[in-house]
Amino acid sequence: MIWLLVQGQVNLIMPFRLSGMDYRMVSVINNTSWIVLGFIALVLIIVLEWFLRTGLEKGRFWSRVARSIIVEAIVLAVVYIGAPLLLKVLLVV
Repeated sequence: MIWLLVQGQVNLIMPFRLSGMDYRMVSVINNTSWIVLGFIALVLIIVLEWFLRTGLEKGRFWSRVARSIIVEAIVLAVVYIGAPLLLKVLLVV
């Protein structure tokens, strides 16, 4: 989860750095994005815990664990594939 947070932050900041924006403004966006992404990560952890806990009561724990792993794998694939594609698009334009 921490790696995903860091990689997501890098993907958010890269377009601003490549656009030639003032470094102080990029620094403000960078610092603010850490707070926002940290809050989003906290909410996602709470929602995941609730999702798994309610599945445990209903006897569907392992199917919910599998769903969670699939969603996380999709998000990781998007981050791994999306970062190089975003960089290519920004460097071409």
